[in-house]
Amino acid sequence: MDDIDLILNLENSKKISVEVAEKVKIAKVTEVKINTSSEAYRPAGERGALVYFLLNDLSRIHTFYKFSLESFIVVVNRAIDLITVET
Repeated sequence: MDDIDLILNLENSKKISVEVAEKVKIAKVTEVKINTSSEAYRPAGERGALVYFLLNDLSRIHTFYKFSLESFIVVVNRAIDLITVET
């Protein structure tokens, strides 16, 4: 009990440990929220990937069907606009 610096360091370490434990709890809750939100977008991502690869494979039918990434973005933006107008 004579070493005051040691006691102060231990008390400080305990405070930091408590703060870290609280932040870990908050991080776990945040992780669950992020995962839940991510899963909500998964179907849209899967459909977007499907449309992209279908459009990409159209060039196998005929070279006329080649498209650019910009044209794909136009298609996606139109779909988003349609969904936004409907809701």
